[in-house]
Amino acid sequence: MKLFLLIISLFWLLIGITALLYPLKLKKLYSHIITYAKVLFFLPLIAGILFLWARPASSLQPLISVLAAISFLKAIFLLVCPYTLLKSFFNRILSLPLVFYRVEGVFIILLGVTIIFSIL
Repeated sequence: MKLFLLIISLFWLLIGITALLYPLKLKKLYSHIITYAKVLFFLPLIAGILFLWARPASSLQPLISVLAAISFLKAIFLLVCPYTLLKSFFNRILSLPLVFYRVEGVFIILLGVTIIFSIL
């Protein structure tokens, strides 16, 4: 399952670089996601299962376990939370300044690099 960890790391690196260079595009992506937020609960659920499955392939197994737990909690939150609360949550994120998206991009890049080094 090193392949899953490598793919998710590269995806995070791509999102992080996009957040650093083009924060408005990431903001636009977030505004499109809000319409499908309730339907997309299965994505973090599948990611959590895959993180648990890929945990033995990493040298940082506690980190992978935490990512799996966060994924499961996110799936439950998206499934249980009312749409109005999700919409207000996304609107709050969309109202933040562009510096927030750049800082988020740095954090995502660091997470992606950490996962890549944990599977090497």
